[in-house]
Amino acid sequence: MAGQTSWLEPSQPVWVGNWDCWHFYDFLIPGVLIMHSGVQLTGTGAPEGHIQLALEFRSCQAVTPETTSTSHYFYAVPQNFEVDDAAITNQIFQDVVNAFEQDRVMIEAQARNLAHANGALMNPRAADSALSQFRSLMSKKMDAETNESINKKHT
Repeated sequence: MAGQTSWLEPSQPVWVGNWDCWHFYDFLIPGVLIMHSGVQLTGTGAPEGHIQLALEFRSCQAVTPETTSTSHYFYAVPQNFEVDDAAITNQIFQDVVNAFEQDRVMIEAQARNLAHANGALMNPRAADSALSQFRSLMSKKMDAETNESINKKHT
């Protein structure tokens, strides 16, 4: 498992006052991302682990290969606030769909570029550290499975 936690500086969104914002990520092998995001009034203890009266999202995203160049992407993004307000839930859903669509366009463009890059590798950035950890763990897991398969053939 690879993970990343980030706390954003207190911000002033459309609500009154300053808010602590967080995003916790856990990448599970072979292709599941669990994310916990939220905002809570600054000074109420969120950075110390006292999550209370927060607006939270819990996201689960799973990617499974279809072919060597395509995948299925499943996701769910429940929230713990305004759950009885269909308009809010629908707006959150539409925002998530729009974000995933923007990601899809970028990921497909990257895949096209990499397909024509003659073996060139991507250059990860500091913001990609969790993804780099995940890729490293995946490589180790695939190497171990390959070695296990080879050993079984020779026994």
